[in-house]
Amino acid sequence: MKAIAFESFGPPDVLKVMDVEDPKIEDNEVLIKVFNTSLNRLDLLVRSGKARGQFTLPHIPGQDIVGKIEKVGSSVKNFTEGEIVVANPLWGCGKCEFCLSGNETMCLNWKGVSLHSKGSYAEYIKVYEKMLIRPPKRLSTVDLAAMILTYSTVWRALVTLGNLRSDMTVMVWGASGGVGSFAVKLAKSFNAKVIASVGSDFKREIIKKLGPDLIVDTYSDKAVNEIIDFTEGRGVDIVLEIFSGANLNCSIQILKPGGKIIVFGVLQGIKSEIDVMYFYRRDLRILGTHHANNWEILKALEYADKNNIKPLVYDVADIKNASYYHKLMEENKIYGKVIFDNTKLHET
Repeated sequence: MKAIAFESFGPPDVLKVMDVEDPKIEDNEVLIKVFNTSLNRLDLLVRSGKARGQFTLPHIPGQDIVGKIEKVGSSVKNFTEGEIVVANPLWGCGKCEFCLSGNETMCLNWKGVSLHSKGSYAEYIKVYEKMLIRPPKRLSTVDLAAMILTYSTVWRALVTLGNLRSDMTVMVWGASGGVGSFAVKLAKSFNAKVIASVGSDFKREIIKKLGPDLIVDTYSDKAVNEIIDFTEGRGVDIVLEIFSGANLNCSIQILKPGGKIIVFGVLQGIKSEIDVMYFYRRDLRILGTHHANNWEILKALEYADKNNIKPLVYDVADIKNASYYHKLMEENKIYGKVIFDNTKLHET
């Protein structure tokens, strides 16, 4: 089959169209013909060699999987050939207390597509049956490809962990990205107040259309005071933290007593130094999360279908141009999601 892969870690131009071996499924696996996938920050980390995983070269990046089941293993019972499915890009050991309770994201031995297996920038991919989800039929494969990783992770953060309600105020750092734009849309759909940070005037105009109640400059020294003033000194209920690093202290400063910071990104660094006294005296909570569980993905997709939540789309692109879009993302020139059309790989 053909895939977008790389033979060595490096800059975007290491990504090439390659002929690679077709996946061979085991009894408990299915083979999926991939219709669409999308671009995520994780893809850049995998390609550049900065991601923590297990890789054999050449490697295929990509986590979002939307497509049609081409073949099923002999022990697969709940899915059949020809079904349109999505796949959770995470799977657990299946035996621990977390997996058995439906919380594979907490499994101590969880694995991820493209981190511990070949990814979705390909004509075909194999996954375990337990990773499969039947999506609502009214959601297009393009929309679904944008939602599996980013939107579902936002759902877990805001709804499962944050207990999002209409009387809350939510702070979204990096609101113009795939994660951030979904967070703004989801929080507004719950009638919560939303504060969004952006890094440029261009992105401010894009995010303004999503209806946040306040937009602040990510890099401004005045941002914290603007947020405190907006909340009349109360602070916000939930902070979605994708930057971490030094920004974590900003998140602590704007949080109301008893509020939650939910961390699922480290764009400004993997190490943070915080004011511990300020943190514990205000009874604050810092929660970490990544990915989502199958039941959360299904709930999130059903909610999006019912409430007409769509991704903010920068482009729907031929996956053969993946290196170009990797470069744009590295230069912070992309807003929302880039969705790749994998069917273009069939063309010569």
